[in-house]
Amino acid sequence: VLEMWNVLKQMQEAGIRPTDVTYLNMLTGLKDRPQSIDVTRDLHMWLQNMRGSLSVEMTVTLMLSYGRAGHLEEVQKLFQDLCA
Repeated sequence: VLEMWNVLKQMQEAGIRPTDVTYLNMLTGLKDRPQSIDVTRDLHMWLQNMRGSLSVEMTVTLMLSYGRAGHLEEVQKLFQDLCA
C-alpha cells in the first residue's frame, strides 16, 4: 500500500498526471483488502479534492471497497451521488 502512494507521488513529481486507469488499478488493489479501508478513504478524499467528480467506474469500485469493509453508509452516499 505504501508503494502505491510512492508511485503516485513520483508520478506527480515527474509531472505525469495519473489517468482513470491508474486510479482504478489502485482502487481495485485495495478493494480486496478490507483492512486497507483507511487508505481507500484517503485515496477517495484525494480524488474528490483533485478531480471533483468521479467516474462511474471509480464510484462502483469505491462502493465495492467500502462494502467489503462493512462501511455501508459510505456505499449509500456514493450510490446517492451516482444517482443524483
